[in-house]
Amino acid sequence: MKQEDTRERILEQALELFSENGYDSVSVGEIARAVGIKAPSLYNHFPSKRAIFDAIVESTAAQYEADTGKIDIHVQNVSQDIPVFTEITAEVLFEKVRQIFEYSLHNAPISRFRRMMTIEQFRSPELAALYSQRYVERVVAYHAGIFRSLIAAGEIRDEDPDTLALLYVALALGVVLGSVVALVRVTHDQQRPGHKNAVLGFFNAVCQVYTTIIRGTPMMVQLLIMSMVIFANSRNFTMVGALALGINSGAYVSEILRGGLMAVDPGQMEAGRSLGLNYMTTMVVIIIPQAIRAVLPALGNEFIVLLKDTSLITTIGGKELLYAAQGIMN
Repeated sequence: MKQEDTRERILEQALELFSENGYDSVSVGEIARAVGIKAPSLYNHFPSKRAIFDAIVESTAAQYEADTGKIDIHVQNVSQDIPVFTEITAEVLFEKVRQIFEYSLHNAPISRFRRMMTIEQFRSPELAALYSQRYVERVVAYHAGIFRSLIAAGEIRDEDPDTLALLYVALALGVVLGSVVALVRVTHDQQRPGHKNAVLGFFNAVCQVYTTIIRGTPMMVQLLIMSMVIFANSRNFTMVGALALGINSGAYVSEILRGGLMAVDPGQMEAGRSLGLNYMTTMVVIIIPQAIRAVLPALGNEFIVLLKDTSLITTIGGKELLYAAQGIMN
């Protein structure tokens, strides 16, 4: 086996083991056995287990940049993407974003790396900072850069780009989370009597608890819990604020969407099923398009409320428009 091939094999097997068992639970000997070499031979390629971990982080970042570059959207470098966005249609943009989502979710090494970092962020403040920088800070900074370019081009009003990016990320998270919760609850409610799915019932109960707690507690309390309890080791308060706003918005969006879906006449579902369409096809093609028209005003209201709620993250040290105004005053 060539030395370069062995090195790649070590990184591949180490990533798989780290993502399944965690960094501390995996020894150099286990990695060597998974590769098919002796432990002393592994040190010819890497001086320590930490060196393997660092190499995984570096190689995964390089792979992600190279693969997303093939889609002409780099996600990591806004200056490279701005020229693409200025000459792109909505249909092409949607297709490119879909490709990035599918790649991020279904590419095995990228999925394993994300799982590994999710586990390891609780092991040390350093890894927690790396996790938040890679999966949250970069996203917010990337969209802030897009908003800066739009402001410079005169496409939108001159407002604080960091606040706009924070609002965009929180709203996107809220819509995705709310859509999943709404779909679970509507699917459970539409089951035929005597044909209840136990697994679906469990997830429906979880969704009910989530919406009840989030909608029944103040946004300020949720921010304080997120910053002082759940992410007590994180110093990236803007990230914590964006996550808290997204989770809060998701609960309200889920009820808005659920109300819209339940408002569609039940005969529409029966008509779709009688034509031979399965449940998901009927929902996507017939039910959801009708529900969207009904929920757009309420979603607009939620967007406005979310914009106003961004000012609350100043209380935990997050940077947004109010934070900048206080800096000017002081």
